[in-house]
Amino acid sequence: MSDTKKDPISETEIRNQIQQVIDNTNQLLLDNIEWKKRYDGYLAKINDPLNKNQQYRELFNVPEPFVAYTNISTVSNGNSKYDLRFKGQSVATISVDKDNIVRINSKYEKNMKYLGIDIKLKNADWQLQEAKSFRKAFKDLSSNIKTKSPEHALESLLLCLLSDSVRNIQPVKLNGQFFQMPTPLKASCPDKSYSGANGGGIDILARMRIKGVAANKNSRLVIFEVKDENKKSEPVDKVILQATAYATFVANLLKQNPGWAELFGFSKENCIKEIFVATFLPKGETTASFEKMEFDVCDDMKLIMHTLYTDEDNRLTGSLINVKLQ
Repeated sequence: MSDTKKDPISETEIRNQIQQVIDNTNQLLLDNIEWKKRYDGYLAKINDPLNKNQQYRELFNVPEPFVAYTNISTVSNGNSKYDLRFKGQSVATISVDKDNIVRINSKYEKNMKYLGIDIKLKNADWQLQEAKSFRKAFKDLSSNIKTKSPEHALESLLLCLLSDSVRNIQPVKLNGQFFQMPTPLKASCPDKSYSGANGGGIDILARMRIKGVAANKNSRLVIFEVKDENKKSEPVDKVILQATAYATFVANLLKQNPGWAELFGFSKENCIKEIFVATFLPKGETTASFEKMEFDVCDDMKLIMHTLYTDEDNRLTGSLINVKLQ
């Protein structure tokens, strides 16, 4: 049998691949300009003082082990629907009715199939016993239980770690909620296929900041691409390419409308000059060839490549942990 083992990619080769992704993505965004008006519309509606999404969210608390997600389209349309997740898996939808009563609809088939939760909720009152029993059933599950998507579980783990102020990296939230920042790029091949409103989402958008320092001077936007396995068939050097395409879109978005920087938690007075682009994987078979590489993306903005890894004890390592902002 022939030896199919591939030699590790060289630094020159990965640099060329990353640069090609940046160039291809920039060209896609030039060729398909509909995203500009659409994202301007999202931002205007999110910032509309009549948008009551945050008021709706204040009507209920989400206890551990759950996390509530929102999304750009929901918030920009002023809707009051939230995705309730357990270890990254969507398990129910929460909504607020016209009388400001919080309702929950469970995803019974998936919950039963993957988690063994045999409780069906349809427009149940979040405050009453039926919904309380639903929440308790999840709380009583073993912490080791596997969900439908290990990748979503890993993403959820990172969000929890970041929320505990790990290394001064904090997830960007929308109206106080976790969300996946949408892009107009196809998830499977983002630098070659434009998908408009049906594009893929950034796994985690975060800010890295040194405490006690002015918000922009020592802060960076961080774009994470998360994979639940670290294996030779999808090495970390390949994962960074998808993150790079998404980061290139965000750079163009910030250039198009600086108001997005404020939504991401940065002040109006200072524009974002650097974006950290990071992979998040378990420690495994492959290591990165791109750590700390820098690339010009548009105007005077740069992308800087980083890694973040987790081990069996949920300890974090990688170049992003050791960054010292100047």
